[in-house]
Amino acid sequence: NELASMAGCKIPLLAMKHAMVITEKMEGMHPGLPNVRDHDLSIYLKTQGDAMAIGGYEQNPEFCHLDEKFEFGLFNLDWDTFGQNLEGHIQRCPAIENTGIKSTVCGPESFTPDHKPLVGPQPGVHGLFHAC
Repeated sequence: NELASMAGCKIPLLAMKHAMVITEKMEGMHPGLPNVRDHDLSIYLKTQGDAMAIGGYEQNPEFCHLDEKFEFGLFNLDWDTFGQNLEGHIQRCPAIENTGIKSTVCGPESFTPDHKPLVGPQPGVHGLFHAC
């Protein structure tokens, strides 16, 4: 919003707890594979060397209020929240069900309040486009 304020507008973004899990090594995984985003299941799968990073977009996201001075930090992963998407990961890639977890990451990311993309021109500000 710092840049948007220079143009006299505010982008409606809020901090949300966003998590992903890094699996143990998976047979056939390598960095040359494409990332996958399944909009119907609200999940994504990304190569992570010989493993996979899996994450998603929850139906009831957990927004968090951060202090203005906040620069970086992580949260404990809420497995109940993350579990909302795990079934979709297994549906899209059944090998995930029998693969161990190497690590987890849960930190703040900015999203719109309705959790939908904000794309296009800013009304009333010529030349300012959003891709949030």
